[in-house]
Amino acid sequence: MSTPSLTLVNDDREWDALVYGSPQCNPFMLSAFISSLCVESTRYVFASAGKPEASILILNPGAEGFRAPYKYSLYQGIAYTPSNKTGSSLVSSRLRTTQELLRLLNGIHPRHSLCLHPTVEDLRAFQWFNYDCLLDSRYLIDLMYTGIISIHAFSSYEDYFTSIRSSRRQDQKKSVSAGFQVVHSNDLEEFLRLYELTFARQRQILGEDEISFVRNMLTSLLDSEMVKILACINHLGDVVSSIVILSDPASDYYLFGATDPKYRSYGVNTLLLLDAIKASFLAGKKYFDMVGINSPNRGDFKTSFSAAPRQFFSVCTTKI
Repeated sequence: MSTPSLTLVNDDREWDALVYGSPQCNPFMLSAFISSLCVESTRYVFASAGKPEASILILNPGAEGFRAPYKYSLYQGIAYTPSNKTGSSLVSSRLRTTQELLRLLNGIHPRHSLCLHPTVEDLRAFQWFNYDCLLDSRYLIDLMYTGIISIHAFSSYEDYFTSIRSSRRQDQKKSVSAGFQVVHSNDLEEFLRLYELTFARQRQILGEDEISFVRNMLTSLLDSEMVKILACINHLGDVVSSIVILSDPASDYYLFGATDPKYRSYGVNTLLLLDAIKASFLAGKKYFDMVGINSPNRGDFKTSFSAAPRQFFSVCTTKI
């Protein structure tokens, strides 16, 4: 019987096949998204008895004490291979896999941080690593939340629409009555203009480095067709709000949103989001992920679309 191993994965197609086949499949783990971040990363496949059992992504942005998630990213960590095991057998198997994976990983990368997918709920391997650790590090575990709309649980978009907060339905009615419309757009500079205005309203000035990062990231993702930009226009054709939706085969993700402060009271961001969610229904997606609900105001806004709070965890090694 071969010993457990961690093997580098350098081929993008091989890596993406591992991610697509995993229950933890998400676009933040795919090669095109990783490439768009322009940071150092390492990809491994963990195998036991000659069979792949998990893939793992390590980001190394060069920041001292980096703690996942990386900016504009989530769920970059462990993706398990599918298993025909169920119940307690699956729980035990995944626990053993994670324990052995962490042992090997810490021998190669004693300092790392992972953002785990919401389906990774059993963190005992990380806790037991701390208990048994013979190295000079241990894991810190942070609890975070996202909001997920279970599209598959509704019979139709109309059924879903009746479930959202009444103020969101009123927002949509107001924006439609005022003549606003939703269109597809590839005008990245128009989105960035609104993005800067959104932060300026909050008395935050984005530096040129940050704007360049978002521009380069979205340019790369648009080229890979992983994202789409939806814009809300007024009767003159002016873009007043815009959102960026990231996709994988099962889910859509609300990656960015930006609105001209002069038009916030019209509910235009709600109009855009509901259009994107309706498109998810039409495309047969299972979930719509709001990508974080950890700040009070934005979190409440996102859950008002019937997005259920869902836990996920960030883990980071630190010196003892």
